[in-house]
This record gives sequence, structure tokens and C-alpha cells, in this order.
Amino acid sequence: MTQIPTAYTHDDAAVVDIVSRRQIVNESAVAEVSEHLHRAVTRAICFMQDNLAEPITADEIARTALFSKYHFTRVFQRVTGDSPGRYLTELRFERARELLLSTDLKVVDISYEVGFASVGTFSTRFRERTGVSPSAFRQHFRTATPRTVYERLPARCK
Repeated sequence: MTQIPTAYTHDDAAVVDIVSRRQIVNESAVAEVSEHLHRAVTRAICFMQDNLAEPITADEIARTALFSKYHFTRVFQRVTGDSPGRYLTELRFERARELLLSTDLKVVDISYEVGFASVGTFSTRFRERTGVSPSAFRQHFRTATPRTVYERLPARCK
């Protein structure tokens, strides 16, 4: 089972920054959500980022935010526009793209690094998202400068 930290602390600027980096579906909803809820979402996102290689459950993410799974899922979706599971999947694929472009790690190692137990599942889902296999993605885009997922995280999540 993944170790769940008891608290992440972020200043207000970091909380606003982490929420604003993702596509916000409803700007007015973000304004309505209390600082407490922003901090809960931030804790959850940092937990996801810190544990990409682990099999993280919705219950674990919610406990990190100190909410029930159902309440937290609604809050998280309201703030980010994505469910926690979809957000985690996006973080994993962003990290996979970064590793493909910036390292010489084998695809199998990258798949494990981003939380997939099967390289076949990783490759299939990667192809569904990008239209190409991980190896083809690496070959085609290797010369591009990747914008890493870490550049968009608050300093305390790095």
C-alpha cells in the first residue's frame, strides 16, 4: 500500500498556480471553492505526482485530501474539470512523454516508472492517445524540447 503523507503545505500562490495550470472548465466554480478545498486538491495532486509509479486508488487520493472518496471526487472535478482518476492518468502520460523525449530508458522501464504493470497495456493506451507507439513517438519528437510536468508543479511538489 502506498504511504500517504499526513500533510502537504503550500502557500496561496502555489495553490492558485496548480489549479490554473490545468484547463479549468468553470472559472466561476474555482472562485467559489474555499481555500481549504484548494489545499485539499493541491495535496492530492502532489500525492499523485509523488507516487506515479505506484498503483494509487481513489480512496488513497481522497484520504490524502482528508475527504471521503465521493465528496473529494466532486470537489476535485469541480476545481480541475477532471476526475481524480483521469487527472492521474494524464499526469502519468505527461511523465511518460517527458521520459521518452528526455531519456534513453527502455519503453518497458518507462511504463513501470509511470505506474503501468504491463508494457503492453501502456503501449496500447499510449497509441490510443497519440496515434503512435511510444518508440515511434520518441523517434519522431526526440528533437523537440519537452515541457515537463514538473515545470507546472508548485515548488514544494518537485
